[in-house]
Amino acid sequence: MNKLVLDANISLDFHLSWNKFSSNGTLRFPAKVSSILEIVGKEGFETENTKKVAEPEVSISVCGIPVKVSIPIELFYGMETQIESIDLQFGPEIEVYPKFHYEVEAKIDFHGPHGKSYTRGSIDHNSTFVDKIDFDGSPEIEGKFGFKFFPGVTIACVLRPEMEIPMGFSAKVNESKAELDFETEGHIMIKLNLLFYKHTFAKTKVFSQTRNIYSKEF
Repeated sequence: MNKLVLDANISLDFHLSWNKFSSNGTLRFPAKVSSILEIVGKEGFETENTKKVAEPEVSISVCGIPVKVSIPIELFYGMETQIESIDLQFGPEIEVYPKFHYEVEAKIDFHGPHGKSYTRGSIDHNSTFVDKIDFDGSPEIEGKFGFKFFPGVTIACVLRPEMEIPMGFSAKVNESKAELDFETEGHIMIKLNLLFYKHTFAKTKVFSQTRNIYSKEF
């Protein structure tokens, strides 16, 4: 994880009268540079499967172009367990604080024009080495079960605008809490299926809802 953060803090003040001009200001440019290596490990297993169970459809012809309206239905189920996990982060982190201050003054009096100026600069820095270890030994199990609906229209056998709507239950149990949720989402997409080229354009989420059905803390 490489990060470079640059900032600027500038404060200026001006004063002008018929015989005098003065200005002072402070300029700061703090910067932070870090290069952190992160290693995440998890012990457990994960499995997920889908199976097509039905596809009701209706085919029509519009101006000689075949159009098929269908709703493929898939059954999905999966399980994920985590026995323990560890997160390691280490690497250098450097902060630099350059600072520049100035004062300028010019005026005219009976002795003629004269002026004075003053400048000062400094650079402070701070370097650290990140060494962080997070270990989680609490077991957790999560399971999902439900159906996915894909209502859509296939035009000329190659172009298909459709929506993916998974609806199902999610159950999670760990050492301190058990939860059962009902989850559903809606993603709209367009699929192009040619003999030599297949592509699914980016999915766009149009709705998402999670409703807690059961929750108990131990």
